[in-house]
Amino acid sequence: WRAKPLRLVLCGLAIAAAVALVVMVGAGADSARATADLAVHRILGAADVHVRNANRGSAYRVPAGEVAALRALPGVALVSGRMEAAISLDFKKEHRWFPAVGVEPAVNQQMRPRKLLSGTALGGAADEIVLDQSVAQALHATVGDTLTLSGDADVKRAVRVVGVMEQPQREILA
Repeated sequence: WRAKPLRLVLCGLAIAAAVALVVMVGAGADSARATADLAVHRILGAADVHVRNANRGSAYRVPAGEVAALRALPGVALVSGRMEAAISLDFKKEHRWFPAVGVEPAVNQQMRPRKLLSGTALGGAADEIVLDQSVAQALHATVGDTLTLSGDADVKRAVRVVGVMEQPQREILA
């Protein structure tokens, strides 16, 4: 080391830089993971458990009695039932299919708060619908308009737009 002291110093600096890089990458990965978790919790609501039907994608649903039984368990703060399906909306000669989520309004707002851009939140009536802004724009629909809704069974019914909400993030884990 006496013959080439500069080499020793440079090796020491290289090792120190490598250790610093490893620490910074680890801290960055932890920060990114924490940020992603926070974003998921803001979108979906923080949940310890998600209960799904084992036959995902089928017509089978978790029975309402099981949802009620989960709500009755000690230590359970919130249970939100929801149903996902493709629906057809008709308005002013526009006929389009959209993904839809049926929710229990009061419980869903606690679990997954949404920002309304206009109108009101769902009140619980069967003929109410809240559109996200992209669907409202695609149909040129506004609060107060009446749309025709149909699903897989091709049964049509009128629904009244009571609100337009900010477009939610894609709910990957919901």
